[in-house]
Amino acid sequence: MAKAAKSSKKSQSADKNRLKPEKEERVTVKELARDERTHKITGVIFLLLGLFLTIAFASYLFTWKVDQDKVLGGGSILFPEEGVKTANLMGNLGAWVSHQFFYNGFGLASFLVCTLFFVVGANLVFAKRIFSVWRNVRYLLAGIVYFSVALAFISKGSFFPWGGEFGKLISNWLSVTLGVVGTAALLLVIGAAYMIWRFNPVFNVPKIPKKKAAEAGAKLTIDDDVLLDEEAEQPEEIIVPKGRTKKIVQPLIDTPPVHDLQLTTKSLNDEMDLPAHTNE
Repeated sequence: MAKAAKSSKKSQSADKNRLKPEKEERVTVKELARDERTHKITGVIFLLLGLFLTIAFASYLFTWKVDQDKVLGGGSILFPEEGVKTANLMGNLGAWVSHQFFYNGFGLASFLVCTLFFVVGANLVFAKRIFSVWRNVRYLLAGIVYFSVALAFISKGSFFPWGGEFGKLISNWLSVTLGVVGTAALLLVIGAAYMIWRFNPVFNVPKIPKKKAAEAGAKLTIDDDVLLDEEAEQPEEIIVPKGRTKKIVQPLIDTPPVHDLQLTTKSLNDEMDLPAHTNE
């Protein structure tokens, strides 16, 4: 009996060890958000969204006329009847999204939205700060507003929504408030300020090479010498004053008479009353 009881206890303990359920690890939302795999998956999704928008926007530039009557119906194109198909490379969804960004939004400036998806996606996939997200957000907001208004102002009367509905409204308001010339001047100033803020170009005074500078200096010295020679060759102009002038009378100077200093022997004897010597 004792042996049977011991064997039964051993069998029960063995069964308990075999049937013991495994412990499930509880994953919290914070841990899931901090997980590296979650970041990579999110980054891949952002990159795919950026690629999707880029292809859809580029296709819209060529297919907007064909798909316009279909996308004007609103979101019903996402659940179309049989036979309703758009020409956009990204299908009905791509045509509808592109129409919202271009026609009802910011026009050609909508391409800047794609850059934000690529920036965020690259940072998440590589787990590094390759690009500054907040700096790109600032550039995106300023650029999408400026280029939308500028393109709408330049392309007035065009059927293609270069600046979108947003740019069209702001451009019309500025034209009424500041006039056409004032709006153009304002857009030029803001555009130059945006480019300097975005790219920070370096402005340098062009430097003349040493050889060219030496040649220019030699040419200047030659020209100066020629001018001096020409001035020396020119006679001095005598300026005669007009009006009453005092006449300067020079004093008379007695000039001594001119005598013939060539004396002969005869004349010398006559002067001194000496007898003439004769040659005997």
